[in-house]
Amino acid sequence: MLMPVVLANVAAAKNQQKTTSVPYVFRTLLVPDRPAERSRIVKKHDPWFTGKAVPAQAVVLNTSISIPGTPIVLEKGLPLSVATSAVFMACQKDRSVPNGIGGMGRSPICLIDQDEDGILDSWFKSSINIVWSSYSGHLQRDDIYPIGKIPTTQLSPEEIYSLEPWDTFAIRYMGGMLTYCAGDSDVCLWEAPKIKPSDTEQTVEFMDGVFSYKKIDGGHLAVRMIRDPKGVVY
Repeated sequence: MLMPVVLANVAAAKNQQKTTSVPYVFRTLLVPDRPAERSRIVKKHDPWFTGKAVPAQAVVLNTSISIPGTPIVLEKGLPLSVATSAVFMACQKDRSVPNGIGGMGRSPICLIDQDEDGILDSWFKSSINIVWSSYSGHLQRDDIYPIGKIPTTQLSPEEIYSLEPWDTFAIRYMGGMLTYCAGDSDVCLWEAPKIKPSDTEQTVEFMDGVFSYKKIDGGHLAVRMIRDPKGVVY
């Protein structure tokens, strides 16, 4: 799967009139594990196989930076998820600051190329999840704070695949489908192939992989990975 370049939208953005808000969303790449045991017995709704969630696009900081007005330092080499947006912006997932009414909430610290020259130069508080983002945020331009030029390096697809997990996912039988779910939750993809386990072994394609499944005693399933699934973007 080819990954879009980080600055693909920047040139187009320069030809657009600036508005008071900037829409953005973060895409998550799901990377399946390569298990040593490809056949297993699972409870009906337990994971068949698992994998990691990482940014679909990412950069790393070329230098450490201090966030003004906070005690937070973003270290050199820190990976950031690049947003799908008309403006170059990127967020890390672990450092957050108080936000919302009375500062009761927490928001991740993000960086943005406010002057649209291809280099991050300001920071803001994200209003949406960095991983498993299911809707777009709308950044108000008066909520952007200058910080100075911040050089970054874009990660290749191979480097993104090798990142440490930002989260995990599980391929599971849920809601009459073979689907994937975030972590160990019931937050799942609801546009997935329908299956109906029976005493007869069946096969199903999912995430470009092929799996077999069969209902056995005790409400369990015998499952097998026939063809490795591939990474997909959520």
